[in-house]
Amino acid sequence: MIKIITGKIGSGKTSKLLSLIDENSDGIITVCKNRNPKEYDFYFIKEKSYLNCCKRNNNENKMYFFENNFLKANEYLKNINAKNIFIDEISYTEYLNNQGFHEALIYLLENKSDSNFYLSLRFEFYKEIIAKYKIKYDEIEML
Repeated sequence: MIKIITGKIGSGKTSKLLSLIDENSDGIITVCKNRNPKEYDFYFIKEKSYLNCCKRNNNENKMYFFENNFLKANEYLKNINAKNIFIDEISYTEYLNNQGFHEALIYLLENKSDSNFYLSLRFEFYKEIIAKYKIKYDEIEML
């Protein structure tokens, strides 16, 4: 089963995913660091730990991604053994640049078909992401 949550920035995608997590869940949720929309952390569900994800540079208004931490996040996702797998968020870095969670998403969709997936997709790219990764979803919820 694949459930897609889509919406624009600030629409509640992450909050919706957090409300669906249970004891059979694992994955990564991307959360604002200290409620600051300029810094984000990965939250590793089973480990209950955080790792820097990205930070916005005030002068350039550009988001900088911590590449080594994305590598760690991808490895974490590829080694998940859970009934419910969460990935928040799949956006332009995956769609346009084959970065972000690209590697883990391909691996999981090909190798963990017995798991349930809960994916948040940025609204601006959700149709393209579904097509690129050939995601056969069971349900889509737009926020």
